[in-house]
Amino acid sequence: MDDATRYSLYALIVALLAPGVAALWKAASLRGDISEKWNNRVDVTFAGLSERAVQELFALRTEINDLLIGSADGDFDPLKVVVDPSKLSGHVSKFQKCIQVRSKLRKRFEHLLKLGPIAVGIVGVYLIGVATVAAYYTELYRHWWLGRAGIILSSADIVAGMAVIADYAYLQHRLSSAEILSGEEME
Repeated sequence: MDDATRYSLYALIVALLAPGVAALWKAASLRGDISEKWNNRVDVTFAGLSERAVQELFALRTEINDLLIGSADGDFDPLKVVVDPSKLSGHVSKFQKCIQVRSKLRKRFEHLLKLGPIAVGIVGVYLIGVATVAAYYTELYRHWWLGRAGIILSSADIVAGMAVIADYAYLQHRLSSAEILSGEEME
């Protein structure tokens, strides 16, 4: 191997290792960063969703009373007993949404926390794959399987890393949506 090719190879190896080392640094602190950012917010969001669900129940109760009895000071009208209940579906669906989002909130937060250690493992295996490829192509070790194994490891970890990034973005979105829902005013 001539010097120009060797230096080009070294530059490529550094270009592949540098982002991996930076990603490993970020992945190592990801769990703590997520916990710091979301721990209190999840508690507040959970309480907000509970309060919102209770408000929807109170509004539903008021609507039911208005349909069946009329106003709070009105007399009972037997003809209103056969009133169309579809008018109540708005509050019922809002209540149900609050309860569903609330029930998934902590599980999503715990799942988000698990992504940190998973990311550390993925980046670690990526770096091992790049080092294996580097050892093969710099002729440090010339086992036929070494280069292929390194390429497969690195490629698979790039795909796995993209899956973790997609999962991270999805969970962040769901937690943010729950936070927004908990703070919305009732109509």
